[in-house]
Amino acid sequence: MKKLPYAFTALIFAAAMTAGPALAQAAPQTITITASSSDLFSPGEITVHAGAPVVLKFNGKSGVHGVRSDELGIPNTLITPGATKTVTFTPKKAGTYTLYCSVPCGPDHGAMKIVVKVV
Repeated sequence: MKKLPYAFTALIFAAAMTAGPALAQAAPQTITITASSSDLFSPGEITVHAGAPVVLKFNGKSGVHGVRSDELGIPNTLITPGATKTVTFTPKKAGTYTLYCSVPCGPDHGAMKIVVKVV
């Protein structure tokens, strides 16, 4: 068996060490969404990537609201004024999903939604 020159061995080692972080899972995409009775959900539309982790930070501005999506793996989450609720999920397949407020919250309740585009 031939011995590899030191420089070549060092190059292979360096390449292996730098490839490790590239193979690690990407940091989650973090999106902040404000929930209020007058402004609804803001932003009302977001785009995320299939197979990549997503963190939604819901800031309650006014009124009590909620979200849930079995398709996206978002558990029933109650959003209250002055509080921040964090939800982490990983969308499995591309598509457009609509999350409606799950708590009757006032006259604009029917319009309170978030469109999630998974690409």
